[in-house]
Amino acid sequence: MEMLLGFIVLLVCLVVGVRHGGLGLAVISGFGLVIYTFVFGYQPGKPPIDVMLIILAVVTCAGFLQTSGGLTVMLKYAEKFLRNNPKHVTIL
Repeated sequence: MEMLLGFIVLLVCLVVGVRHGGLGLAVISGFGLVIYTFVFGYQPGKPPIDVMLIILAVVTCAGFLQTSGGLTVMLKYAEKFLRNNPKHVTIL
């Protein structure tokens, strides 16, 4: 029964969070974590620091590329390359 209630809480948080958008999803997920921790008594796990640092590095790199105009250049060359090889789009 507890597993079913936990699954329902998860689905409700996802549905409500998706309707509110990006930051709303984060806030509703936080509410879900509070419910799991204090209502159901689950212990939160160790945060995935390595994954968060990789995401931070990728977003920072994309921001620098966008600001310097490098992203536009990369997209131009990628478009040419893909248009010259249309049969291999899924592989490339």
